[in-house]
Amino acid sequence: MSIKTNEVVVKNWEEKDYQLVEVQDWYELNNNERVHLGWKYVVVLPRLRYEKVAVKVPNSDGEVPIISREKLAEQGSVTVKFTNLNVGVYTRTTKGSEFVSLELSAKADDIALVKEQAKGQ
Repeated sequence: MSIKTNEVVVKNWEEKDYQLVEVQDWYELNNNERVHLGWKYVVVLPRLRYEKVAVKVPNSDGEVPIISREKLAEQGSVTVKFTNLNVGVYTRTTKGSEFVSLELSAKADDIALVKEQAKGQ
């Protein structure tokens, strides 16, 4: 029996808020030309032993990420929320089409910073 990758359900990783630890450019090839589509926001998943997942978010306000790499490095991490987060899996294979592993793929429509509330409020 074979299972299609779109039939696999990923559980125990979804959080209400996510800790953002890295921002990367998201490029894809289009007619052999690199096109900047948006940003990859790398978040950690505490329930999965702090595994990291990159969530792709298309450009919404020009070419600027929600937080600069410098500010994120200064703060260490920030809390974010995603709009319409969609997670799936894909298979990673060798050039000879030999199965290597299942990998997570995540995409969202938008991302927002979560304002931290002061303790005691």
